[in-house]
Amino acid sequence: MGQKSTLVGESFAPWVKNQVEARQNLLGRKAGVKYTNNELKYINNKTSFLRLVSGVNINSNPGPGNTTRLEDLGLNNDFLGNELARHFVLEGGTTIISQSGNPQFRSGLAESLSVNDTSLNSMGVYGLASSEEYGYSPMPGLIDAEIKSLNRGSLKEATIKIKCWNPRQFDIIDTLFIKLKYGMLLEWGHSIYVDNNGEVQNNNFSLAEEFLSAQPAADVEATNSDQQAIYRSIEKHREDSNGNYDAILAS
Repeated sequence: MGQKSTLVGESFAPWVKNQVEARQNLLGRKAGVKYTNNELKYINNKTSFLRLVSGVNINSNPGPGNTTRLEDLGLNNDFLGNELARHFVLEGGTTIISQSGNPQFRSGLAESLSVNDTSLNSMGVYGLASSEEYGYSPMPGLIDAEIKSLNRGSLKEATIKIKCWNPRQFDIIDTLFIKLKYGMLLEWGHSIYVDNNGEVQNNNFSLAEEFLSAQPAADVEATNSDQQAIYRSIEKHREDSNGNYDAILAS
């Protein structure tokens, strides 16, 4: 007799099955059963979020042109270390991650386009990392991301599309996101979700601050323990959110 074939890999965790059932119970109610305001918000307004955070830290060492990278970008020393990465988080445009970990969203116009004014400290949408030559350009941001599982899910590959509007913005994006061997954190998920208890939740969680705080100085390599701590946090919130949040560390 032949042997029974089996699939290679682990089975789904119990909370995955419970999440599918929670969605089915909410969306498959019989006619006439009323929905709460939060449930209607979930059904009609749920959307996805996408966030990309750079792990690049910048030091004050001069480069081949006897200038620092910040000088080449037209920035001052306020953006040493991970401050440039904090001010250039790509999420629905470009946001700032404060030291407390809260995202700060921009609006309006930058105060100035002067070369001596980076405009990155400004909360303006138009004029962010712009110049007098190109005027008040819109802020850069993510267009989309395609995430694939490889090796039966043990590895993931992400293809990200970023939009920028002038050479200065591209130089900053090149510094933070395109250089080889530097880490990035890509987060995505549902902005609103129903948990396994049937309650509608807002998905406000982010590992951006933990990731930024874990990055070593620019001349020191990240340790395996730093990366494993982030992996554990990703796995924990993947389960805590009942599969409505996910992230990868990439380079």
